[in-house]
Formats: sequence, C-alpha cells, structure tokens
Amino acid sequence: MGNFHDANYNITKIRTSNGDIAELELNGKSVALASDVKIQNKKEVTIKVSEYTEPVEITPTSGKDGIAKVIITLDTTE
Repeated sequence: MGNFHDANYNITKIRTSNGDIAELELNGKSVALASDVKIQNKKEVTIKVSEYTEPVEITPTSGKDGIAKVIITLDTTE
C-alpha cells in the first residue's frame, strides 16, 4: 500500500510580521520558510560515461538547501 504519513500536525508556534508568517513550528519542530532556504543558482557536472554504470546523485554544494538548475555534460571519451 505504500508509505503512510501521519497528517496530524499541531501548530506549536507561529509568529507573523506584516501579514506574513515569520516563524513556524509544527509538533515542536521548526519549519524552514522560503526566506530561510538557501538555493544554489546553478551547478555544472561532467560525468565520464565509461566510469559510471549506476545512477549518479547530484546534490547542492555544502551550505545550500537546493539547486535551481543542474547542467550535466556526458563525457563519452575513453
């Protein structure tokens, strides 16, 4: 049946500023807001095809939460 997620969330803390949510806590855990997320604009990766037979995971640079754009170059030279 797949994974089941408990959707019973309790707001344990909320602070607003000028009508926007400035701080949010659900079930005692802080929730990252859009203003808190650090996005890396672009990441360029070259993958040498002859060396990889398994999926390759591309992750953000340390200190970033996500990547807006990933450019992958496949190197097919031996």
